[in-house]
Amino acid sequence: MENLGPLLLHLQSLTAALDNVGAAVQNASVGLQTKLDKSSDRLSETIQESSKRLAESLDKAASASDKYARRLLFATWALVVATTVLAIITAVHG
Repeated sequence: MENLGPLLLHLQSLTAALDNVGAAVQNASVGLQTKLDKSSDRLSETIQESSKRLAESLDKAASASDKYARRLLFATWALVVATTVLAIITAVHG
């Protein structure tokens, strides 16, 4: 029974060491979770900002498209009028 003293001390030291390892693992996992949360938040913010910029770009492109479509329509009607005038002049003087 006298030999149990050192063995018990060794078991207590081993238990304390395992407790320390467990605490370190738990702290590391909390730190990792915090880093993952921050990364997730940054990624979410970046995606939202990119979506906002994409929507703004699409709005600008649509506005530009409408602007040039109106100009193209005007030019087309101008050509129709000019062609009609030329056809009438050719028919009259032809």
